[in-house]
Amino acid sequence: MKLIRIILLLLVTYTFTSQKSLGQSILVTGRVIGEKMEYLDYTDIANLATKEKTKTNDIGIYDVHASVGDTLLYHAIGYTDEKRIVKDIRHLNVLLIHKQINELGAIWTKRQYSLAEKERDKYYKSLEKKAEKSGKWNY
Repeated sequence: MKLIRIILLLLVTYTFTSQKSLGQSILVTGRVIGEKMEYLDYTDIANLATKEKTKTNDIGIYDVHASVGDTLLYHAIGYTDEKRIVKDIRHLNVLLIHKQINELGAIWTKRQYSLAEKERDKYYKSLEKKAEKSGKWNY
């Protein structure tokens, strides 16, 4: 009896993991906002794996077909591009930050770059919390 249960468990596990690896397309939806908590309309979103492209609507909402593991690129003029890897979710909100002067080609040391990345990550996390608290992701 135990052997049958183990075989069934392995069969179910194999079926589940093989469906994930086949790259089945899902519809990913979300909202794109800027660092001032404004909805970013007509932001370009591209699935780099399939080359499918779309734009956000006038209140920053989008949908795009993707498979688990695909990379989505978010681009809006004046903002730093953001890449997100699709995980096993159907909802993906993105916050874009205005481009900084130093992104125009300044030469930095590794230490300066590392410190700047840490500051950017800290700032980004604080903005995400602010967006969550103010209900910007709700639609």
